[in-house]
Amino acid sequence: MKKSFFTALLVCLVFLLTGCNLNFNKASSSSPNISTDISTSIPINETTSIPTNIPSTSLENITTSTDINISLENEFIKLKNIKYATIIEKTKVSKDNNIYLASRTTNVDLNNNYYYGEFSSLSSEGTLQYSDNSFYYKLSNDSSVKNYYETNDIFRTVGISNLLDSTLNYKKKTSTSFQITLTNDVTRFENVFDNINIDFGTKYNYNPCLLKATLDFSKDGLSKITIDASLAFGSYYNEAIREITISYDTFEIHQFDLSSGTKYYTNVGDKLDTYVLEMIYQYGDSIYIHSGDFDMLIDAGQQDDGANVNNILKDKCLDNKLEVLIATHGHQDHLGGFTTGALNSITDVDLIIDYGYTGGNTDYGYERYRNYYSNCDYYSAYDCVNLKNGASKLYKFSDDLSLEVLNTGAYQESGTELHSDCNDENEHSVVVKLTFKDHTYLYTGDISGNYESYLEKEDIQNMTVYKASHHGAQSKNSNSASFLNYVNPEIAVVSAAIVYSDNIFDSAQAHPTRTFVSRILATSKIKQTKNLYYNGTMGTIHLSDDGKNEITVTGFGPTKGYLVDGVKVTGEDNKKFVDTKFYELKY
Repeated sequence: MKKSFFTALLVCLVFLLTGCNLNFNKASSSSPNISTDISTSIPINETTSIPTNIPSTSLENITTSTDINISLENEFIKLKNIKYATIIEKTKVSKDNNIYLASRTTNVDLNNNYYYGEFSSLSSEGTLQYSDNSFYYKLSNDSSVKNYYETNDIFRTVGISNLLDSTLNYKKKTSTSFQITLTNDVTRFENVFDNINIDFGTKYNYNPCLLKATLDFSKDGLSKITIDASLAFGSYYNEAIREITISYDTFEIHQFDLSSGTKYYTNVGDKLDTYVLEMIYQYGDSIYIHSGDFDMLIDAGQQDDGANVNNILKDKCLDNKLEVLIATHGHQDHLGGFTTGALNSITDVDLIIDYGYTGGNTDYGYERYRNYYSNCDYYSAYDCVNLKNGASKLYKFSDDLSLEVLNTGAYQESGTELHSDCNDENEHSVVVKLTFKDHTYLYTGDISGNYESYLEKEDIQNMTVYKASHHGAQSKNSNSASFLNYVNPEIAVVSAAIVYSDNIFDSAQAHPTRTFVSRILATSKIKQTKNLYYNGTMGTIHLSDDGKNEITVTGFGPTKGYLVDGVKVTGEDNKKFVDTKFYELKY
């Protein structure tokens, strides 16, 4: 499928409708401030020399309707293959003796997946930019995001596809201008009318009445489309004219960055140490990451594990400061430790990112601890992926270390209240990707399979390390085979505790499941290396990484462990899961 440069126009229009809430009197101005640090991220030159990509056309000498149809059909075929253009749209409407104008200029280079648009409507101005498979639309101090999509017909999205039809009985107006007047079935062009409404924040209905369209050609091809929709709007507008100008000249590349810039830069070391902490009660997640002066904590495990989490922070986080704290979702096995001393030694936090919603089953007092660090920057995952309230999608801590909040499609807007009987908080889990030099880490909380396919729109193929979703379960099809094969990690780690040391076959010992184990061992890289690790047998798992070479994986040794024939199994601290007695007996 070809990606349409007109796709950018539709997205811009949609966002104008949903994000601007414009009316004839004033533009929306109630949105909170967001980061304006936009610099570089698209890997193309600042300027791109673009030669003409539409062959010269010769329409002056055609006279008969057959010749017109044949010539126009040839032109329309060429239009479907263009790769770059500058599109200028101008809309003019008059109502009650007042004239209102809107304009939009969009540069498109399909060869580089580049879209950049600037627009104005009434007193508001905005931009539309494309990066990391999403369109980022910014109006005043607010931003929105819409996932990128493809279409088989690159003109359908702005409603002009049906105009580029040589069977519509175009009449020659001038030597290079052709016109049609449609008197019925005008609803075929509903996007044209919708776009006019969107430009001015209105929702006027339109009638299947007269529509007049004129196509003008230059030596380079189609150069302008003029649409007169005045009569179709009836009494709503006295006049409604939309003019779309297309050119094929060189344009300047505006580069776009989704990151926080250097705001959070710190002294990052040559090595990254990750500790997947052993939970001594049941299930639970807590991951501590350290490099130089950089310290990061993802979740704090069960209430019974608060002191356990704080022990490693006291030992490793010597400045008592976390650069990043992430709470993935509101379940007790991820937040409980916050209320029982997990952060007792932590005096300062720079950045907190969490799930944003309130209510649900319970937050186990987590919000009180979040609010304790009042000087930190706090953002919900929803704000991060939508660039709202000053949040960024990508946070940089050095040239070698960055954290990206991935879009699951399930994040709740900040302050959303979940019902107390909500049973799907797992689905709202914060998912992040950590990049250290050449290596990447994927942390997915307890996200279910319902949203794994959405994650595949992000850059998560061939990860270096994958922390298994939901403790290695497959509830609601989490850790689906298709998702695991897409991620295709070199190393997989399961965070789940031994529940009953003397009976590993008890139903409570559900994680990791047999289904997950078989699925992850079938992925192409781990199928060869067997690099699957489980902290029930290893204790806290330590991954030592220089960002270039093979990661070293070792265990602290289990606090709880398990028994076989009444004897505690030992010597498995550094063993891959498939080499343990636990795996032999149960899987």
